[in-house]
Amino acid sequence: MVSKDSIVRTPVKIRQPIHLDFCSCWDTKIFSIEGTPYFLMGDKLSNEQMLDFLDTSNAGIPVYFEEYKEEHDAKIAMVLAKGLPVTVKTNKTLPHWMLEAFQKVPHCGIHASINFLEGSIKDVLEPDASDIFDLREMLALAKSWKIFTSLSIDYLPHLANRLDIYEIVTVIKNYVSHIWLHCPSIPDEYYHDYKSMWEALKPSSLEKFKQYYAAEVPTRMWTIKTRHMSEFTSELTEFLKGKKVSLETYSNSSYENSDNRVRYVSSGLTKLPLGIRPFFYEKDNGIFREVESVEGSTCQRCEKVIFN
Repeated sequence: MVSKDSIVRTPVKIRQPIHLDFCSCWDTKIFSIEGTPYFLMGDKLSNEQMLDFLDTSNAGIPVYFEEYKEEHDAKIAMVLAKGLPVTVKTNKTLPHWMLEAFQKVPHCGIHASINFLEGSIKDVLEPDASDIFDLREMLALAKSWKIFTSLSIDYLPHLANRLDIYEIVTVIKNYVSHIWLHCPSIPDEYYHDYKSMWEALKPSSLEKFKQYYAAEVPTRMWTIKTRHMSEFTSELTEFLKGKKVSLETYSNSSYENSDNRVRYVSSGLTKLPLGIRPFFYEKDNGIFREVESVEGSTCQRCEKVIFN
């Protein structure tokens, strides 16, 4: 464990908000940082919408799935068949055929989501999640196949001990290039609905919640206190130095708390948001080919600019 005396305070960089630009024709949204598009979010599109979108678009960017579900398999296969890379966030091991397909399309990625080690909490809040060592085995194979791998942690300090977070990082760090530490805000109604369950899972949870979170009256949200977030980010940054893995943290802010903006904070260990650079594609004979840049993509139905 890192001692407080050895911690070097690293200034954080507040980036421009993450934007999610919507087009209702295909129910799509584009994930952009600092005005640069990184992903088209693919979860909500039906199979027919995804096929139609891929057939009518002349420019493209990688497609991101915020949660792995078997019902997404057909959409993922469609995207890969068109030459666009796919990144999947998952707390479950992916099927082997998908890893093999990712290997064939450059710039595909896996964001492994691991939030808890304590079995009693994990079994209730994430009952379908795979064991951490099974996820590590998947990441090791993916990394050996040059698939981009990263670790995503939703940091809930009233439920997860700091030592648990360090243990998760220790188990996974050799098999990922990047770590996302998400410090989510909690809606007030969610707090009232779930505080009894939290207390049953962990008797000290409500006491810790009041210690680590501050109420934001205008938005009716509970947000991790800036001091605690900064201290923990500094500790984790110091812990990861020399380990060839970059770290970034992000959280909701009171003045940007909506469906299409979050506050994005860099820990200073990386110059690349998400740990990767953006990738752009243009269609050539029905297949998307990687290019240096694109002028943008416009919806063929409503003519709205989907991304620039």
